[in-house]
Amino acid sequence: MAPDPGYALATHPMAAPHLQIQRFFATDYPRTRFPLSTNEILVKHAAKQLEDHINGKVLNESEKSHSFLPQQRVYASKPNHHLRRTVKLDPVAEYFVYDLAYRNRAIFRKSTSQTRRTFGYRFAGGDPVSGAEAYAEFKGALAAMRAQFVHELSFDVAAYFNSIYHHDLVHWFREIAPKPEDVDAFGQFLGQINSSRSVDCLPHGLYPTKMIGNTFLRFVDSSARLKSKVMLRFMDDFYLFDDDQHALIGDFFQIQKLLGDKGLSVNPRKTRTPGAGDDSATTKIDTMKAELLQLRRVVITTYEDGESESGSDDDAPAAMTKKQRNYLIALLKEETISEEDAELVLRLMQPYAREVLAHLHTLIDRFPNLAKEIYRFCGGLSEKDKARVADIVLRYVASAKHPQEFMLFWLAKLVEDHLLTTAKAGELLVALYQCNAGTRISKAKILEIPENRFGMADLRDEHLKTGQSDWLSWSAAVGSRGQNPAARNYVLKGFCNGSEMNHIIGSCILALK
Repeated sequence: MAPDPGYALATHPMAAPHLQIQRFFATDYPRTRFPLSTNEILVKHAAKQLEDHINGKVLNESEKSHSFLPQQRVYASKPNHHLRRTVKLDPVAEYFVYDLAYRNRAIFRKSTSQTRRTFGYRFAGGDPVSGAEAYAEFKGALAAMRAQFVHELSFDVAAYFNSIYHHDLVHWFREIAPKPEDVDAFGQFLGQINSSRSVDCLPHGLYPTKMIGNTFLRFVDSSARLKSKVMLRFMDDFYLFDDDQHALIGDFFQIQKLLGDKGLSVNPRKTRTPGAGDDSATTKIDTMKAELLQLRRVVITTYEDGESESGSDDDAPAAMTKKQRNYLIALLKEETISEEDAELVLRLMQPYAREVLAHLHTLIDRFPNLAKEIYRFCGGLSEKDKARVADIVLRYVASAKHPQEFMLFWLAKLVEDHLLTTAKAGELLVALYQCNAGTRISKAKILEIPENRFGMADLRDEHLKTGQSDWLSWSAAVGSRGQNPAARNYVLKGFCNGSEMNHIIGSCILALK
């Protein structure tokens, strides 16, 4: 698709073509933190209904009884038992934010300055820029600047997305958005999905909100008060370069003041000032690990942000040597294996999975933040190895002291996509659904699976027949798409009467063949 910076906006703020929004959403969906099939199916099959509901009711001032719904709080895992707080958007809210960003994509532009460069989270040629490729470009620029300048200062913003103030976002958008209607809609969206709380209002993990968060910080990039020769930024990670360390420290003070004007603060634990010693990005590593990290970058670029894992053999990264495999196996056997090393093993050792499976329970238990990596790793296993994974997951759910929502969600997705053919499929579904630590979103992942064995249809009916309107009933309706139409439609027609959201979701599923 050719670059389209002059895309002609229609009169109504929600008039973007459905196919382009669907394509944007589909590109990003697998990379989101909680990718529920409910949203995917609604955007794919009911985009017009979602748009009509948003335009005709949610954003219609004469329809006071309709609004964006308050969203479900979720917690993604971070290293060392930390949690990342955000929300899981329902289909209406999620469609809105992709549509809003796509129609205003011209404002999410590439940096024009070579000394104040921002990387990633924008459109190029009508398509979102690959996150992995943008980060690789960023790392390359860092290496070049380190070779050019004597001094470097780096820092990031503490709890950035959770700290941005609602009215600052709306004011920023008003300054750059071409249509006032979009500004009003954006403000309404931020306020209503967050029950009118003024902070912690921007959802994490979606490409459109990453574009918003990345572009919002350009007030720092554009400040004429900064004196450093070069500043590079990827989202809220800042790197300053100069031969004069006093210029860096002066800019660091100035940037903290600029951020402070927006209620934002620098994270002291991740700040590296000149003379403070090397950080993890510049620490020397052995040659073998350097080679493996390079191979990891190839794998991520080829498989995560490329077209597919089903490409030709010519496109696949080179196989590891025996020495490299032995190096990873040795890392895996260490009792104190780090998160970075565990992720490296999961990325590169899938062709040699049996060496990893003996340690998989430990990896699941110790590194819930690697849940998506574990899901990817298990995707290409043989049926025999998948049976072993089923046993490992069952043991984990039964024995885990503090299972986290993020891990439970991705284990449920692992069951849906890769373990339903195993003998333990029914036990897995029941164990994950009944887990005491289960949340609405982890249970919704189970309910939306179109599986009719193991009493799943009866379980879904328990939610569909009550008239409730929440994630459990919405996902149960979507999960019924695998049932015989005559059996499912009777229950769905009653479900549709529960709310406007029920009607949109139920009508979509009723229309599926």
